[in-house]
Amino acid sequence: MLVAMVVIWAYGCNLVSLLAARNIPQSIQNLKDLVDTNIKILLRPSTAISAYLEQRAEFGAFEDRLVHIGVSEYVPTLEDIRRGTHVHITIEIVCNKLMSQDFSKSGRCDFYQSRDAFIANPMSMVVQQGSPLLPAINHR
Repeated sequence: MLVAMVVIWAYGCNLVSLLAARNIPQSIQNLKDLVDTNIKILLRPSTAISAYLEQRAEFGAFEDRLVHIGVSEYVPTLEDIRRGTHVHITIEIVCNKLMSQDFSKSGRCDFYQSRDAFIANPMSMVVQQGSPLLPAINHR
């Protein structure tokens, strides 16, 4: 009787945890995970990130999946992201703002950020050729 009660209790707890927690069927944590799917990629045009991904698209990694959107289209595309048909690649501060605004509005946390950074640092410095600063910049 004790064994049966423990098995039933464990089954009941497992069932409750499966039904209570949201299941994200496909977690995208790095760029390779994104390449292996057919999910559309939302990003702003004329940025370092879009130039990097467009270059990868030329090699067939993201065939016809890059969708350029403006800042005013960020919030309306959250429903596409929520459904799992799109992802948004942008800088971390924008992601944090969008997720916090959606959480404040809906009271639910439906989004996540990947653990890996797709591009380590899209910033760069430009100086004139022959500048005395050039060796110091190149060293770092």
